[in-house]
Amino acid sequence: MNPSPQPDPGPKYHAPYPLSEVEKGYVFTNDSRAEYLIGVDWDRKILPDAPFADHLVVLSLIPKSESDTSYDPRIQSTVSFAIEIIFEDDPLAVLFYVCSTEDGQEEVRFRLFKRWFTRYGLGYEKIDFTYEEDRLYMAAIYLKSNPDPTLPEIINYTVEDSK
Repeated sequence: MNPSPQPDPGPKYHAPYPLSEVEKGYVFTNDSRAEYLIGVDWDRKILPDAPFADHLVVLSLIPKSESDTSYDPRIQSTVSFAIEIIFEDDPLAVLFYVCSTEDGQEEVRFRLFKRWFTRYGLGYEKIDFTYEEDRLYMAAIYLKSNPDPTLPEIINYTVEDSK
């Protein structure tokens, strides 16, 4: 007798570190017991006049407890899963990742995110924005399958116009 198949709980349960959904995104704890928040903010007020405002999401990665600074590839994989969930929820999403400036490590975070994107970015397009004088490092990400061929120009124009 074969056991009845169990329903698939969804992709968020297949992340290298299990994700728990919270009001503003997801939290997870790594093997070093450091807790992280993957902030997901569907904030239409950031760029309210942008044609993609209804699909705008801001992503952040915030250590919520003392974190071990050693390399942990499972963190990048877990963040990648969270990004997949966002695009499953809204295939037209335009995701902005803005590097935190709290400790002066924004440029390091930006380089790290670029490496993560190189590894996990298949199926996505990314536009980088760097304003060194303002210590602002960010990227806009959207699905390659987005049906709007003018989206890169619209994103560039919107970001440059709002600066």
